[in-house]
Amino acid sequence: HILLHGITKQEILEDISLLRHEVCHVLQWKRMGYLRFLFFYLWWSFRYGYHKNPLEQEAREAEHDPEILKKILIHRK
Repeated sequence: HILLHGITKQEILEDISLLRHEVCHVLQWKRMGYLRFLFFYLWWSFRYGYHKNPLEQEAREAEHDPEILKKILIHRK
C-alpha cells in the first residue's frame, strides 16, 4: 500500500515518475521488512541527509524504470 498525503490516488496514477518512486519504496519495504526499512530510512536520513539516503537514491533511479510497475498490482477503485 502507498499512503497518500496531500495527493489523490488519481494524481499519483497520472504522475508516473512519482508512482514509480513510491512503488520502489513499497518494494524496499517488502525486501527489508517494515521495521528494518523504517530504521535504515530514518538512520540514513539522519546520517546522510534526505538526498543522499541510499533508499531515496534507489527510489529516484526507479523513477526512470518502466519495468518497476510490472512488479506490482494496482487497484484502480
